[in-house]
Amino acid sequence: MGDEVLISSTSCGTLYAGNPNVSTNMIERVMKPYLARTFTSHANYVQTCYTNTSETNGCGSFVRRQLPSKVNRNAPCPFRNGTCRNPTGNLKLDTGYLYIDSDLGFNVPAHRRYRFRITTDCAPLATENFKRRYNYSSDISYMRYFYGPILYGPDAGNDSHYTYEAQIPSASKIVAEDMNAGWGDYKLNLQSAYTYNGSWSLNSSTFSPKDELLQENSDLHLAALSAGDVIFSAEVQDAWYAAHQPLPTYTNGNGGSENVGRGDAYMSDEPGSPLACKMHYEGCNPESSPQKGCPISGGLFDFVYPTLPPETEASSVFQWILSNQGDIATTVQTLTTGSLTSKFSLMSGLQGPLPDDQWQSDVEFWFNILLTSLQSVVYSALGPSDPAILQDFWLAPNDYQGKHLCNNQKIRSSAYSNFSVLGLSIVLIIGGLIIIIGYTLESYIDVVEDRFYKTHKYSRLEWAVNDILQTQRLAHEELGIGDWKGCAGVGAIPVTEKGQHLAVLDVQDPKHPRLKAPLGEDEKGDAMTELTSTQANSPEDSQAGTAALDDVESLPREKCRPESITSNVAVNTSPTRAGVAVQALANSGSSTPEQTPSASSLA
Repeated sequence: MGDEVLISSTSCGTLYAGNPNVSTNMIERVMKPYLARTFTSHANYVQTCYTNTSETNGCGSFVRRQLPSKVNRNAPCPFRNGTCRNPTGNLKLDTGYLYIDSDLGFNVPAHRRYRFRITTDCAPLATENFKRRYNYSSDISYMRYFYGPILYGPDAGNDSHYTYEAQIPSASKIVAEDMNAGWGDYKLNLQSAYTYNGSWSLNSSTFSPKDELLQENSDLHLAALSAGDVIFSAEVQDAWYAAHQPLPTYTNGNGGSENVGRGDAYMSDEPGSPLACKMHYEGCNPESSPQKGCPISGGLFDFVYPTLPPETEASSVFQWILSNQGDIATTVQTLTTGSLTSKFSLMSGLQGPLPDDQWQSDVEFWFNILLTSLQSVVYSALGPSDPAILQDFWLAPNDYQGKHLCNNQKIRSSAYSNFSVLGLSIVLIIGGLIIIIGYTLESYIDVVEDRFYKTHKYSRLEWAVNDILQTQRLAHEELGIGDWKGCAGVGAIPVTEKGQHLAVLDVQDPKHPRLKAPLGEDEKGDAMTELTSTQANSPEDSQAGTAALDDVESLPREKCRPESITSNVAVNTSPTRAGVAVQALANSGSSTPEQTPSASSLA
């Protein structure tokens, strides 16, 4: 309603990277830059419309400004005991049940009002007993972390199947590079494991998690943060960014020692600090009750490719929504360190002070970007503006559900106005019925009374004659003017014969105007001559008459009929004689009541 409009485009579809005619080079040059622009736009939207709730500019396109989520910043460890760095103080995010119509803007009937839910549990992981130092050379060492073997890449299967590795930073090297403007930056390594039908989907995963991280029917994403050469301006207590190692002083070329020029400075505690998140999905048909659970439950692939035949229609809807933006892994892979909110206070390799829950702010930022991506699915109906994407990486729907969703996606736009056809139709129909009843009810009642009730003729006649048109007829007819017809009956319209003139207004006494019979042609000439003569002989009377006319509107209502005007004139019921009487009265000019001839003498 209001500013909600449907999107219409011939380019509706979804992003698709499985085109066999597309080379790897095309993916690197076309698709990945497109994804980077898209997710950067989503991140900007989160900063403007999720974080800053007072901002309104650019936040009115979706049917909802932001999708809701419940946040628990003191959640327990979602993995086995001893796996998390802290048993409490972890993060749980829950969208609750989102409806594809009211939350995402799909224009669907009630029997296709699907809903879904996404929950994310995250915690920094313990590193003791999960890491081992590896020396590449005498002066280059790495720390390797073991949370499950990687499945792809040149090191897959080597060295007892480590998950990722990070170079161990050298304090002296950090100081030397800082003094030579070698500004440090963060690095992120992401590994994902997806479940499908109760087990790990190795074809879609990048590593196989250890038993300590196993989660039934949930996907697992592990993000490793390497601070590298980043210098922290203060100690950091955050579990993911922890930095307590002070940096040494710098020895200048003259053999003297001095601080690096930044005051207190620290380096990170862990070469590759791990953070793990599990994600769970639920999908519901309109008929299923959330209290009893939803038929579709599990990881992302269980959600978009359910094995239950009754849910095939629902799976088409969920595939459309989540196929390209279904988890936080897509955000981290696309934006890499640009997804870290800590970089808002990082400049020239120097990290400003960080709060103790900085990692939670990062994960919430990822999650909100995911929610914005879900909201942006309505723009699939428009298609991409990049013709290269449209030609090689865009797939139009080929099933009923996809085509239906293409033609039924809403956004908000002030460029158009929207109204309810049903509401407008109801108003027009009911209003029309009232008008018809108003025009016909009196006539209908008159016919019924005339046919079935013969005892109320006077009452009905009085009701009819009191109509405004009939009262006007009575006034004219009492002056003997017009041959009238249509004088009785409810709803009758009185009319004269063709060419007959009605009475005109007599304003000789402006304080008591009345109707009079119209003058004939000869009488008009005599009246004009008499009026001219009167004005010439008595200009004072002429001015007084004009002034009296001007004062008519200012008279109070109760004095509309002055006492000087009496009702001594009796009007003959004969139309002809009444007309003559009134005409004579009109020609008498300024006669006083005593001089006015009676109706009987005129007769």
